[in-house]
Amino acid sequence: MFPGIGILANVAGIVAGGMLGLGCGRLISERFQKTLMMACAVAVIFLGLTGAVKEMLALDGGGLALVGTSGA
Repeated sequence: MFPGIGILANVAGIVAGGMLGLGCGRLISERFQKTLMMACAVAVIFLGLTGAVKEMLALDGGGLALVGTSGA
């Protein structure tokens, strides 16, 4: 498969979303725009925390254990 296709797909999605936002942004109410922005912010925070916790915690025999710590 073509290397870098994911990057091109992301760029195309961002450009298409930006153009759609510029063209249709004034058709959406201010309240709905604020709601969308808050939803995007919560999603970004959630993804960031998930990535951070994923690197800090691991499953250890049915329980959670901190990565890099000794069992003692």
